[in-house]
Amino acid sequence: MTTTQTMPTIEATALFRAAYENRYTWDANFPGFTALVQSTQDGVTHQASVLISPDLKITLTEASSDEAAKLIHNQIQEIVIHRVQRSFDQVHGKNEFALEGTDDAGAAIIRVSGAAMGDRYKVHNNIVTMVHRHIRGTVVTINVSSTMDTGAGYLPVDYESFYANPSTEEPSSPTQHHHDQYERFGDYFLPTLRRVSRADQTDASQTQELRLSQISLL
Repeated sequence: MTTTQTMPTIEATALFRAAYENRYTWDANFPGFTALVQSTQDGVTHQASVLISPDLKITLTEASSDEAAKLIHNQIQEIVIHRVQRSFDQVHGKNEFALEGTDDAGAAIIRVSGAAMGDRYKVHNNIVTMVHRHIRGTVVTINVSSTMDTGAGYLPVDYESFYANPSTEEPSSPTQHHHDQYERFGDYFLPTLRRVSRADQTDASQTQELRLSQISLL
């Protein structure tokens, strides 16, 4: 890895802005959709019907239980929140960015100062391949290993995540592997599958799986 100590630069900001704006999001014309959702965890399958409105609000009906409603709502929210279209200046207008060097794969390492002091990102080929963010007293790190090119921005497909102590950066959770699948419906790419497993997991029954079917745009 090459390392340089630099002050915030226009180059670093431009590099990160371009990758941020290359993410696939649902635009202002997004019509919303309905789907049947099945969530399997610890060998138990929960089910509900979901409606995502044009303003990305989530409504569940016909949930198999109160537990199912809470679980599925949280899982869908984790997906939807990353499709929200917010401008770079809205999210990062109070931050500054500095190039810290490159890693062994050639990804640019970008350190953040300002409102999000201490956060870091990696950018490679106009894709954010690593996110290291301080969130509510903990640190989450996400490493993206594969993506899908939609023609209107990229979607992460395979990625690993873990939480750590913000002071020591010692992991406080097992590393989890995520695999997402999307399909095109009309003008939009919608989620059809999310599978989550621990990186060191050997028991397939412990895999968490979220499936969306009977998908229809509103």
